[in-house]
Amino acid sequence: MKKLNKKKKGTRKKSIRVIIIPTLIAMITLPIVIVLVMNYYSTQQLLTQRIEQGEKNLATQFTTQLDWIGLELENTINSLAEKSEFQEVAEDEEAQAFIQEELQFVLTNSMYIGNAYYAPENQEVLGTVENLASDFDASATTWYQRAVERNGALIWSKPYRDAVTGSMAMTISRAIVVDDVFYGVLAIDLDLTRMNSYLTSVQNGNTGHFFVLSESGDYLMSNDPKKIGTNIGESNLFKEATEQTGYIHDDQKIDSYYAKVSRLGMTVYGVVGEDEMANEVAATNRAALIGLVIGIIIAILSALLASRYVMTIATTLIRAFSRVKDGDLTKKITGDELHILPNKPQFKAIRKPKEILENSNEIRRIAFAFNEMMDHFREMVGGIQQKSNHLMDMTQTLNDISKQTTSATEEVSETITGIAQATSIQTKDTEETVGKMEELSKTVGEIDQNIQKMGQHTDDTTIANGKNNQMMAVVHDNWETTVDTMAKLGKSIHGVNADIQDIEKIVKVIDGISEQTNLLALNASIEAARAGESGRGFAVVANEIRKLAEKSDASTKNIATIIKNIQEKSNEMVSKVEQSHAESEVQTKTIDEAINSANKVTDQMDKLVESILNVASLGFVISAKKDETLVAIENIAASAEENSAGTQEVSANAEEILATMEEFSSSIAKLETIANELKEETNQFKLQ
Repeated sequence: MKKLNKKKKGTRKKSIRVIIIPTLIAMITLPIVIVLVMNYYSTQQLLTQRIEQGEKNLATQFTTQLDWIGLELENTINSLAEKSEFQEVAEDEEAQAFIQEELQFVLTNSMYIGNAYYAPENQEVLGTVENLASDFDASATTWYQRAVERNGALIWSKPYRDAVTGSMAMTISRAIVVDDVFYGVLAIDLDLTRMNSYLTSVQNGNTGHFFVLSESGDYLMSNDPKKIGTNIGESNLFKEATEQTGYIHDDQKIDSYYAKVSRLGMTVYGVVGEDEMANEVAATNRAALIGLVIGIIIAILSALLASRYVMTIATTLIRAFSRVKDGDLTKKITGDELHILPNKPQFKAIRKPKEILENSNEIRRIAFAFNEMMDHFREMVGGIQQKSNHLMDMTQTLNDISKQTTSATEEVSETITGIAQATSIQTKDTEETVGKMEELSKTVGEIDQNIQKMGQHTDDTTIANGKNNQMMAVVHDNWETTVDTMAKLGKSIHGVNADIQDIEKIVKVIDGISEQTNLLALNASIEAARAGESGRGFAVVANEIRKLAEKSDASTKNIATIIKNIQEKSNEMVSKVEQSHAESEVQTKTIDEAINSANKVTDQMDKLVESILNVASLGFVISAKKDETLVAIENIAASAEENSAGTQEVSANAEEILATMEEFSSSIAKLETIANELKEETNQFKLQ
């Protein structure tokens, strides 16, 4: 045979290091790159959200302030309009002085008011306006005319450039009208230029700014004075601002936010420049690059250390397996062989090999398992050597056993032939029983189907009867409601009769009053006749009173006739309602009897259903017992067939055993030869 220490010729050795190093570098570097890329986009998104939220917050704050200023001016002008001095200015100099002081007070108490003035009808304008032209006609202005048209309602003018100051402004005006009398128009100018100074002082981020457009797209406020008054109504920035608030998506990375001031007809926009995030993005890129370089360095060092460790482990295992291949089972793997640092003098101070233990790290546990395997393998080879000697002794014993087995096999073959005949008769009887049980199974199945159909019909009848009971209950409830309604109707008609009698009493009182009035008018006419010419006017009045008394008497008689007719119809209705109520009582009894009958039918149906369920359960029991019996008989038939087949197989096996025993004898001789060869092979291993 070939010896274990025979070496094979091989090709050039390949190293796993060329796979480990790139793989580890990629495994460490790739997550770093992914994290840096995700961090870049996350940072950019967070910066975008922060700037857009800043746009929204500041624009909302400025929008709220604009709306509040507009509301304050509306409240101010409404408060001034309620003062009576604005109605007395035509002839009262004190009222004019009071108005002048009030308008000056309004101007000084708000930094956003340009001027406040009052234009009385057909008089000079009062207010805080300086250097007003002598030929100025307030009634020719738009704010004056629109205020007159609105007849006391507040009106805001469209933004305009003031001819005197050159500033952008808006005017709120109101006509003073009391009891449809027009006294004049009160107006206040909102100085948009002063508000623009506040708007331009607010900044969002590095390049963010805000501006305000009118309803037509004109710049009203901007950090660029050249833009104020220009129109951008055709731009997408203006056209896309269709909601009350929202963001406008354009070519820039950060959306522009807008918010409308409905009260003033303005829209506040918040925008940022294209290079808003340039500094933050540059800082993020620098940090990402530094992190990537550090990660690559760490990846390379880790890959080199890991590859060296893997190579050390691989070399140690290769040497160990080579010793086993050469038949040396005495050497084990030591901790010094698995150390990552080379065995050189310069590393002696820090190179401290650890003992190979079962609870060490995974690599040392592999070495521990290898050492244990070598111990067991050495013991196994020693055992094989001992057992190979014992095997030689047992071959002779097997020769004797083979002869005895041949004799016993011949006796078994004769016994099995008798068993096969009895098994054949049992199989025929079992097949007949199975046929009869199948007929019984069909009969039981038909009974079960009929019971199921009967149960289904009974369920349908029960459901229909239940619906009938529900409908009868609904009819009963509706009828009870109708009876109660008729009773209430009877009571209401009785109440109407009582009210009619009260009306009749009132009519009698009115009739008495008309008679007394007629008598008084007659007496007054007599007295007026006695008075002569001086009592003529009194006589005319007395005559008119008498006519009214006669008309009242005729009206009361008509009312009495109508009331009498109503009483007759009411009494007739009461009798009919009472008759209907009596008939309803009879109908109620009939419905109750029908419900009781339906309930009795339901009870009988429940009993029938219970009986059917009992029959069905008995059918299930019969079917289950039938199935169990059929299964048992089929098992018996199968067992009989298996026994018959088994006896035939055993008979054939007995013949085969006889032939096999002859081969067995020759095999024992071969076994003896193999035992000798095994002893020679095991003697090649070094166990001590």
